[in-house]
Amino acid sequence: MSSPQNQSAYFANEKTERSPKESARTMFYLMINLNVKVQTERQIVYQERLKSQLASLDDSSVRPAF
Repeated sequence: MSSPQNQSAYFANEKTERSPKESARTMFYLMINLNVKVQTERQIVYQERLKSQLASLDDSSVRPAF
């Protein structure tokens, strides 16, 4: 399986004409791939933020819920 960088280079260097349907399909998959990457990055940032907040808590600041 080729890496995303290789796929990008393939599409950038491709000189053959593609039908509008093929171009739309390619754009659709590239947009999905980008969206997945963005969502993953957001999740990582959120998890890191939660970890730092949890690390900053000490036992004296935690109160029982009841």
